[in-house]
Amino acid sequence: ASTAQSFTASGSSLSGNITITAPTDYEISSTSATSGYAGSLILTAVSNSIANTTIWVRIKSTALQGSPSGNVTVAAAGAATQNVAVSGTVNPAPSIISSVTSLSGFTTTQGTASASQSFSVSATNLVDNITVTAPNTSWEVSKDNSAWGATATLTQIGGAVTNAPVYVRISSAAATGSPTGNVTLSSTGATSQTVAVSGTVNPPLAATYNWVGGNGSLATATNWTPSRISPAATDILQFNDGGSATVTSFTSQTIGQLLVLNNTKVTLQSSAAATLTISGNAGDDLVVESGSQLNLISDSAITISLSAGATASIGGNMTLNGSTSATAHKLLAADALSIVFNSPAIITAGTKFSGNMFGNSGTTNVADFKAGTKYIAQGGGNPFALTAPNSKVLFETGSWYVHQLTGTPSTSGRTYANFEFVTSPSSAISSSASTWTVDKLLLSTGSVNYTASGGLVIKGDLEIQSGQTFTYNSASNLKFNGASAQTVFGSGSFTVSGSTLELDNTAGLSLQLAAAPVAVILTNGSISLTNNDLTTVSISGYSTSKYIKTTGTGSLKLSAVGASTKIFPVGKSTYNPVTIANGDNLTWSVRVADAVTGVQSPYNTTKAIQRMWTITPSGTSTGATLTFQYDDSDPSQVGTSYNSLSANNIWHYDGSAWTLAG
Repeated sequence: ASTAQSFTASGSSLSGNITITAPTDYEISSTSATSGYAGSLILTAVSNSIANTTIWVRIKSTALQGSPSGNVTVAAAGAATQNVAVSGTVNPAPSIISSVTSLSGFTTTQGTASASQSFSVSATNLVDNITVTAPNTSWEVSKDNSAWGATATLTQIGGAVTNAPVYVRISSAAATGSPTGNVTLSSTGATSQTVAVSGTVNPPLAATYNWVGGNGSLATATNWTPSRISPAATDILQFNDGGSATVTSFTSQTIGQLLVLNNTKVTLQSSAAATLTISGNAGDDLVVESGSQLNLISDSAITISLSAGATASIGGNMTLNGSTSATAHKLLAADALSIVFNSPAIITAGTKFSGNMFGNSGTTNVADFKAGTKYIAQGGGNPFALTAPNSKVLFETGSWYVHQLTGTPSTSGRTYANFEFVTSPSSAISSSASTWTVDKLLLSTGSVNYTASGGLVIKGDLEIQSGQTFTYNSASNLKFNGASAQTVFGSGSFTVSGSTLELDNTAGLSLQLAAAPVAVILTNGSISLTNNDLTTVSISGYSTSKYIKTTGTGSLKLSAVGASTKIFPVGKSTYNPVTIANGDNLTWSVRVADAVTGVQSPYNTTKAIQRMWTITPSGTSTGATLTFQYDDSDPSQVGTSYNSLSANNIWHYDGSAWTLAG
């Protein structure tokens, strides 16, 4: 719209209001010179008169180029219409034209401006100069390829700019990455134009320094080759001579990478708390190769901190420990899963280590223990650190957590892979309110007494070595829930006192130690007893496909068998249960074999059921009722001459011969 001009309107002895109407391409306002515009307006008469009122007139913004004119009419009923002639000029709109819409392929190294690219700009009918604006601080612009900044000005002459060059480049302040944005061309009254720009900023070029100082100071320039005279935040520090070195005078600093290679063993020491920040470069940024070691052993805390984007690959060993007092060394990272321990890495929190190795706040799951790795806890807090289910560490299947602390491990709501107890005296776990989940559970040295309300889920084997006892006495089930066959074995003792043992694994559980849970639930899969007894009060969930397999000398024992029938869901290769009633409240033991042994004449196996049940009461029975189940349509369960239409006889084996019972 044009600048407004004005006139005044008034009236007296009126019989109505005054209507003021603008001609085409014009608009009027009685509000102000800058607002309230319309094609017409009404002045309201008060007591048949209207006082002097300013009326502003301007050309509309939609008016086309040319010389619009006409009359503003001022009319009222019964009064002669008054005309105010208006005329003006609409000049052509300012226009900016760029020779390109985008520039790409800018490339540089962090800290150095890129080579420039250019395009040309033309414009017509301008009323002001053109301002060229860079997208952000990662970019800068110039009109002469010499003076650079966030903006540049293209001067118009007579309203025109003709093929003026504009130069663009990535600035030296740009961070590593892929900067993008739009260069903007703007001028008063003109539609702004943009040129999209994109490029790549590579990590800064880094100097590599190799340690040659033996046992020496990190700060001594000549302990490195080449001499590290001017330390920089991009430096790559490398220990690769295959020897052992204790590196002292460790102070806070930022480097690009730290590499321990070629079976080299490095111990860092500091006389004051210090942080080594690893900013990152191409590839992994903290590397400890298999066979190499990086140890933090000092009474002053040393922190190694990986910046965002930096990663660690550790296949060798690390020990974090104090020299004479408990010290809180740390291995921190900004990103999840950025500290990766690869087989055969062993990470030891020593007896004089304190705190949480991977920190106790910030990003979750920063440390990832792959299969074949170990975290050995001799001191300090638990590596999870955060409130469950959150954690600073992830133990993948096949990794190990080795508990060598006298204190209780973190179990409530925690998921480990393999877990080994190497403790003395025993560990009492009583405060685990949520489920503890492990793969294999190994008691090497030290017994475990689990009385917590939260249950325990074992997805692998339970191994109890000689002299050790695993006692489970919880209100929640002890659940075996693996994806492949599981085993309870060893030379120790397995006690499930007052608790329920649950199997939820279609591949089954081999129970190679005696157990006496208060109840057994077969959610999925069968339990094989081998040569050990399973004693319980009740058992549920059994079927023809999930039952107690008596594969050896072990038996299923059910206690308090009274007048009511109790089912003993046993079998070996097939489901062949026994029901017992009127059992005198005794404990009865049952197992079944797939073949009949000790056969003598007149016993004829070809006519017999090919199953042998061994049933033993815990005391003298006054006469129990026994019912046997078999499938006479299954040729593996009956002899070749078995007649299902004939009455069956029960035979009893007394240890030397079979006799007809009853």
